[in-house]
Amino acid sequence: MIRLNHHHIDHVDKITIAATFPYLKVSSRFPTSDLLLNNINLYNQQLQILSRRLGFSFIDFHITPEHLHRDHLNLQHQYNNILDTTIIQYFDVIIAKQVKSPQSQHRSSTAITRRNKGRHEKLKEKQQQNILQGGKGVLR
Repeated sequence: MIRLNHHHIDHVDKITIAATFPYLKVSSRFPTSDLLLNNINLYNQQLQILSRRLGFSFIDFHITPEHLHRDHLNLQHQYNNILDTTIIQYFDVIIAKQVKSPQSQHRSSTAITRRNKGRHEKLKEKQQQNILQGGKGVLR
């Protein structure tokens, strides 16, 4: 679905799914914090399984209920660095993978054709020189 709606995302490794933060704002559907947290944990597990199955990246910020503000929805100010640090580490890992993998830099079909044509011409020249030298100047 993502790739159908966003054609510019042509490689699955460009898609990252983030785990949902816990929140403790209870509702009629989840009347206790425990029920709510269990549901969020199950949801995150399913997101991780789905991302693995589809070849997407998955990032978990490891936010716990202790990191939440009194409103039970937002992070306490002193824990905002968790987000920054996790995102920076995540991109560092992605960059390291790209540097290690030279295959990630694919050449266009035009560039490959041009390279092959040049190689073919050089090979023909060498063959022609070998025929002239080996056959004492007589072309076959």
